[in-house]
Amino acid sequence: MEIPACLQRGDIGFLIVRKGGKEPVEQQWNKKLYDGFEDHFYAALQDGYNYGISPLTRRIAIVDGDTEEIRRAMDDLVPTFSYSTGKGVQYVFELNGNLEKNIPLKGGAYIKTYGGYAVGPGSIHPNGKRYGEVMHGDHIAIEDKDHFLEVIKPFMLVQPQRETTEKQYPTSSPKAYSYVNVEDLINDMEETWRDKDGERHILTLALVGIMKKYGKSEQDAMNFIAGLVRKTGKGKEHIIQVKYIYKHGGGREYGIPTLLAIQNGTYRGEK
Repeated sequence: MEIPACLQRGDIGFLIVRKGGKEPVEQQWNKKLYDGFEDHFYAALQDGYNYGISPLTRRIAIVDGDTEEIRRAMDDLVPTFSYSTGKGVQYVFELNGNLEKNIPLKGGAYIKTYGGYAVGPGSIHPNGKRYGEVMHGDHIAIEDKDHFLEVIKPFMLVQPQRETTEKQYPTSSPKAYSYVNVEDLINDMEETWRDKDGERHILTLALVGIMKKYGKSEQDAMNFIAGLVRKTGKGKEHIIQVKYIYKHGGGREYGIPTLLAIQNGTYRGEK
């Protein structure tokens, strides 16, 4: 497996990813990213391991084009290096300003910058497809940060301008839940978390929103979602979503009704 030359530019690091998977194989991978030339890293690739790309600066933005709507929106930005994934296209941009953080998008997608990572081209997706079957461009284009955010804004899970400390959890719910009822409900999510691949980002919003309402700390929520990831082996990318929700609001509007709908299979998506 060869890493495209345009990724070996000094502001993108590399990590070793599980064979046929998307999870890092090394603990605290973000503290020991590779340059791409190390013998250990190269040997892992030759042995069939996947690899990830991780921005070393907040000027690098990797966009998950997992939905047709996001991919169409990318046509409004400068053409840049992109490659196919198991279910869409990954786009890599250099911005003329820094992003504040990784940004979760609707449909389970993300914008990854410093602190995040994406599986690199040439790797094997869990569904058996190879990343990078279709390559576009041989360079990472520079895009205006404000224009980039304006184009991507409709797909953000949490709209920054709508933040408010007065947002209230909906009073209408299928039944009255006591504190104990809620504890039982959220602690009974392992099977749902394992099975609901296409709805796990909304499930995270609902779980974390409910935990916020009932006074759980950000660390409590992080530990809970991390526990679900450990038990099921799925959804590691949603751990970072917890920190974003706590800082920027959101989550509470999904609440118990959404949680129950996902659990019983009646959830029909966002309106």
